[in-house]
Amino acid sequence: MKNFIKYLILNNKILNGIVTYIYHKLWLFDIYRGFSIPFSLLIRNVKIRLFPEGQVAKILFMKKFEQVEIDFFSRLIKPGMTVVDAGANIGLYSLIASKLVGDKGHVYAFEPSVETYQRLLKNIQLNHSKNIYPNNLGLGDNLDQELKLRQDVGFEDAERYLVPANFEVNSELSNVNSIEKEESIKITMLDDFLEKSGVESVDLLKIDTEGFEYYILNGARKILKSSDKMIILFECTELGTQRSNTSQKAVFDILHELGFNLYYWNIQEKKFSSDLEGCYSSGELWACRSEAQLSGLIC
Repeated sequence: MKNFIKYLILNNKILNGIVTYIYHKLWLFDIYRGFSIPFSLLIRNVKIRLFPEGQVAKILFMKKFEQVEIDFFSRLIKPGMTVVDAGANIGLYSLIASKLVGDKGHVYAFEPSVETYQRLLKNIQLNHSKNIYPNNLGLGDNLDQELKLRQDVGFEDAERYLVPANFEVNSELSNVNSIEKEESIKITMLDDFLEKSGVESVDLLKIDTEGFEYYILNGARKILKSSDKMIILFECTELGTQRSNTSQKAVFDILHELGFNLYYWNIQEKKFSSDLEGCYSSGELWACRSEAQLSGLIC
């Protein structure tokens, strides 16, 4: 089999070209990583400074990072909108939103990791973004709770997850291992933060927090109720939620309770679907009050 694959690569120009391209991409990235050399890419008219030690950097470098979600996200954003980015990481979604909402729009970015937050700030400065309000905070449903941001052995920085300080994570889960490193983080409730900031409604909420979705939504009930046109883009898997002592069902239930319907992008049928089985298996989900809010995304 190995010799057959080698024969195909050597004798098929298209396949050979693809393999060569990937090889050189990986080789170049390994140089950046080996010498810890930061580098920049232009993505959606946004300059993004990547740090090769980070997992997201390699995925972006290979142009494999959430292409469908970024495309739809970009089409949704309109001038003057208010966007919340929970789990902003190095800032790609926040920076894209910043460009699109314009001077009259606002982007509130939350990133709990001190190291990643510093990288987020550098990317905001690189793009001269004046409408992003960065916060070195996590979001949850308890203002006084002490949380740990944990990274396990065998997992990279984009897979860090939040747990209560004294919470015993189920070690039998396949996405759990012994602790490689962790840090204590500060947390706030989105409702409390937005009320103090004078924000009465949010147009788009993006959540990427490796299983902590339920707590964020539970701490945002007021803004979820008051934002009739809100669209939520969020990642949610059963393994991720179990690791944080909740479940996909708990996340879906709270959204349904607050009047949201769930959708996922059906790759085979090239449309948004809402069947429950598909929502559970998708991992990348959209929530809004009417499917019509998503209709303009399909070209």
